[in-house]
Amino acid sequence: MFSSTINCNITTSVNSIITLFFFLVFNKFISISSCYIQGHDSGRCVDKERLDLKFCKDIVQYTACVPTLPSSLEKIYPTHDMFTKDAWVENLVNRVVQERKRHEMNQTMKELGENEYGPKYNDDGSLTERGGDKIERRFWNGNYQDPDGIKFEEKSGGQDITDCERAYKHYMCYLNFPRCDDEGKSLVLCRSVCENYANACHIHESLSRCGPNEFLGSYDGAEVPILNEESKEFSLFIRGVWPGWPFRDYMERGLVTQSDGTVVLEEEPVVRCTPSIKGVGGTIELHMASIIICVVMHLALFFWY
Repeated sequence: MFSSTINCNITTSVNSIITLFFFLVFNKFISISSCYIQGHDSGRCVDKERLDLKFCKDIVQYTACVPTLPSSLEKIYPTHDMFTKDAWVENLVNRVVQERKRHEMNQTMKELGENEYGPKYNDDGSLTERGGDKIERRFWNGNYQDPDGIKFEEKSGGQDITDCERAYKHYMCYLNFPRCDDEGKSLVLCRSVCENYANACHIHESLSRCGPNEFLGSYDGAEVPILNEESKEFSLFIRGVWPGWPFRDYMERGLVTQSDGTVVLEEEPVVRCTPSIKGVGGTIELHMASIIICVVMHLALFFWY
């Protein structure tokens, strides 16, 4: 009996070791096939032909990372899929846009020259000279009869939506459905997406967070604390980053050497950020090495002849 107990324990231990071994080995391959969403490998890469989206359909034109779960968890989280995510993005964008349009269309605030935060007061409680900051038009197209561009889409008059609203929709779709690279990994947002949104919505550079990553997206450079001589405390800076930060620069292939030795300028995007699609807005960068080679070649030909 004692011997059978030992054999049973040894068998159990061996089985546990084998199970652990296969788990570690196959888990490596499972994690490689997953793409990351919000820092968790809970997504899968789906070709654009197989994407079943509604709100972001015309925007997400690439292989995208969409929510997914193992079959063992589908019953526990039945709504963890691309359809629910797409509907959530649509609901969020519409709520933000409509709330902003209500402020921009408000006649009372327009007459008072104030925004949704009301008037401004001095330290002594008196009203400031300006009284407040006027509401800035960003999402509203200026048409009271067709603020959402529905009549315009139906070609029955009306007015199209603003570039700001369109850029915001693109921003949110790119952010929530990141592009996958050839290795099945999700890519961060292109800086051009952020810049396109900031420019279309006329956001002041001091408020924009599309700048260098080392300054948390600010264009003002590094912040230097200032000492208050009375309180002996340093000034506190609160610099919040925008969703999707850190951003990565959009880049095109630049000069490429062909098989016959000729060098041509290719404008094909380098897939290094979301969406990596030419013409979505923002700045373009080429490989510096290609530019340097081009300059050297031109100089060599000039002096040769």
